[in-house]
Amino acid sequence: MLALKAAIEWVNTKSEEDNIWSDSKSNLQVLKFFYVKSKIIQKTQITLLGNARIRLGWVKAHIGLKGNEIADTLTKEATTDEIQWPSIPKNVT
Repeated sequence: MLALKAAIEWVNTKSEEDNIWSDSKSNLQVLKFFYVKSKIIQKTQITLLGNARIRLGWVKAHIGLKGNEIADTLTKEATTDEIQWPSIPKNVT
């Protein structure tokens, strides 16, 4: 949802119409619900309501679409990067 929200916010800064395609049917469907608890989803809905130039669409995953394959590769790279956690002392007095 964060990637979809970021794409919507980026397109919202432009003045022309644009399409955003996602292979996450669940992310697209949840944006249709009126009552949601998630602040991320609520903020995304508000951005969409204020911009009729943005059109969302679903694309089937893993069928060889270049843009979708690039997005999948970047997502995998981001999720496999090792996170460096700071060391926290055991005794804090």
